[in-house]
Amino acid sequence: MSKNETRYCASVIREHFGNIVEKVATTLLHRGRLSVPQLHQYLTPNVTQKQVRDCLFILMHQRIVMYSDVTLPRGKSVTYYQVSIEEVMMRDRFPIWSKVACDTFGEMGKKITCVLLQHSRVTAAELKSFICPEATSLGSTELAKMITEMQEARFIMPANPQKDTQSTVDRKLAEFAAEQEKYPSLTAKEKDRIWKDIETKYEEERVGIFVTEDGANGKKRKIVEVDDMHNKRLALDIFENKTRYKLNFDRFMVQLRNEEISKLGESRISKGGGEVLRQIMKQGFKSMKGCKMDQISPPVTKIVLQSKLDPTLLSVAVGSGLPTYSLQNLEDYLEALSTDEARFVTKVDEKGGGQWAVNISLLCSRLRSRTIEGLVLERYGGDAARIYRLLQKRGKLDEKQIAKFAMMDGKTVREHLHRLLQDGLVHLQDVPKGTRSADHAVGKTIFLWFIHPVRSLDCLTQDLLNMLINLKEKRRQEVSKNSILLEKSERTDVVGRVDEMLSELELKELKELEAKLVQLIAAEMRIQLCLMILRDF
Repeated sequence: MSKNETRYCASVIREHFGNIVEKVATTLLHRGRLSVPQLHQYLTPNVTQKQVRDCLFILMHQRIVMYSDVTLPRGKSVTYYQVSIEEVMMRDRFPIWSKVACDTFGEMGKKITCVLLQHSRVTAAELKSFICPEATSLGSTELAKMITEMQEARFIMPANPQKDTQSTVDRKLAEFAAEQEKYPSLTAKEKDRIWKDIETKYEEERVGIFVTEDGANGKKRKIVEVDDMHNKRLALDIFENKTRYKLNFDRFMVQLRNEEISKLGESRISKGGGEVLRQIMKQGFKSMKGCKMDQISPPVTKIVLQSKLDPTLLSVAVGSGLPTYSLQNLEDYLEALSTDEARFVTKVDEKGGGQWAVNISLLCSRLRSRTIEGLVLERYGGDAARIYRLLQKRGKLDEKQIAKFAMMDGKTVREHLHRLLQDGLVHLQDVPKGTRSADHAVGKTIFLWFIHPVRSLDCLTQDLLNMLINLKEKRRQEVSKNSILLEKSERTDVVGRVDEMLSELELKELKELEAKLVQLIAAEMRIQLCLMILRDF
């Protein structure tokens, strides 16, 4: 875990839960797995043992802290706790998740998402009490229909509190040890295959492919068809069910990934090309596994695609004024998408007029490259971005070759290369001129510049995390500086009468503060989107 990741997680937890919870979480981040007595020992005298337990309870309820039971040699059992960095990062993306839910499912889907974001795991009856407290028949039916629809799309899934708070690594190791006990004479290849099967199983469980109602007996959850939701009895069954639901963040990222791929198609082809990509992925959305598991989208026939696309996109004006559909127009779009340098789509089969699929993994790689080039352009300028793009396409080059291909003078190239080298975005490889010589003197060595994708990605990720930390600190300072004004505006006698109770100067300062906070939050969400493209897509 890097220093920036630790600082970022601490800032998010302090913002969401307060200073005491942040101290407990920071100790776990710095020290690793700890038991309650060990935590109390490191936090004494500032935090009592009761406060440590309360903080752990809060963090475990929000799925931020995981536990693992370890049996000591004398038979005693000790519980250790650790922080899940991924869950902390997901908490900081709450505005993005609510926007995705609103765009996909409407206002009711946004309300369900906000309740689950706030309470982590709730039953359908609890959702009803939060969203429809009046308990009208129409509102309950609409809520039950939306819960079923989101469950079928795997945006929400049944939660198992015991498994959700247990350390996944310990569960994998325990299952692997059980397999070894069954078959003591396993070869190295067989052990490797078993471990890969276990990892695949847990990855599918994480993204909600094989969701169970209760992890103990393995019963599959019962899906209620959306078409039958007019029956009030089915709606009543949902609210009587004691199953707790949680959000599947991976599904939200799949939706965001598909939208970013569609935008990439719009930028390279046209708005119509982006709509074709969007419809192909929309038709196969339910069959997509996970954000990092999909190589290509489920194939869609041209006939189905023709029927789902916007008629204005594939219409040709005729003399009578009525639009007529043109398969040739759709073929032109598919031809342009398949022959483009990005290779957006590929033809899988000839059935149904031809089956087409989107090359998801290839396009995610292109999205990462485009994001990195954009970050380099903003920070170092157009010349540095041109050099970076050249090294990305050509591979290892020396300084003279870079200057020749980029059509720039050697001094400018040298300055930009050293700036990129200092920040870890490009690297040097020294090669002796002699075939049998091991002498690395400057006069006898060729220095090749190249890009290491993994290292460059890691450096940019750390820089983005540092930006997020600075933005959060700036926002906290703005709120602290205007705390008196904010407290006055939030008083019960002022709410609803702000224009009457505040002076003109206070109203002006309040509007300026709100505008600053909106800009800072918008900047944070843009950086979060870049982080998702670089790390999660």
